[in-house]
Amino acid sequence: MLGASLLAVLCATVWAEFDSRLDQEWDLWKKTHHKKYQNEVVEMFRRALWEENLNHINAHNMEASLGLHTYTLGVNHMSDLTKEEMLTLYATLRLPKDFKITPTPLQDRNEILPDGVDWRESGLVTSVKDQGECGSCWAFSTVGALEGLWAKTTGKLVDLSPQNLLDCAGLKYFNFGCLGGKMHRALNYVIDNHGIASEASYPYTAEYSDCRYNASIRAANCSSYHFVSEDELSLKEATATIGPIAVAIVATDNLMQCVQQYQLYQAP
Repeated sequence: MLGASLLAVLCATVWAEFDSRLDQEWDLWKKTHHKKYQNEVVEMFRRALWEENLNHINAHNMEASLGLHTYTLGVNHMSDLTKEEMLTLYATLRLPKDFKITPTPLQDRNEILPDGVDWRESGLVTSVKDQGECGSCWAFSTVGALEGLWAKTTGKLVDLSPQNLLDCAGLKYFNFGCLGGKMHRALNYVIDNHGIASEASYPYTAEYSDCRYNASIRAANCSSYHFVSEDELSLKEATATIGPIAVAIVATDNLMQCVQQYQLYQAP
């Protein structure tokens, strides 16, 4: 009984700290993102995280309006998660210490590059994706680059299937489904199997399943790929001159310091 009384006191304390002016906004956010919690205690915990993130968003955006930041933040379906949960769910890339790549030199290092490139304006970027609670960022990064280069080559912009990679580019290619993988290994699968399915024919489920790909549902292909050197100038040149590039950020302890910015980033 003492434990139950203490829990009731703690719950009352947490509830008393909530901003009642945000009640309607909280209810709307839950409805928008289909949030349902198993009990009141869990909901209060998530509400506290949501309000903390909302306060951070408002403070950041006020500073952005004063020119102190070049981007804005906003609420989304991840606004009730902790930083630790974000790292566990989405920061699945782990590179071995002996991982080596051989980058392909770009053709003209003296080329004058534009200040910015928005490949959406050229029709090389598909709709915004949501990987859900599955460490499949490697598959989404792979299809994002493939979609752009396929559109640039053929003039046809198609949403490709990360689920195809999740299910089929598995252990044989040293990828691990929702537990992480590598983009170049996923591309090896596409090359070996002469294609990848569209999202429409092989929809995303955020869960690993048996491979269901066959050539009849092929929507795009890939014949080769190249690595870009690990420096900002090379990435800038590749992005400006080639198109959308498959990238990943290695999850280290330093990422914890800025994970909230990634979690709440608001696309322009």
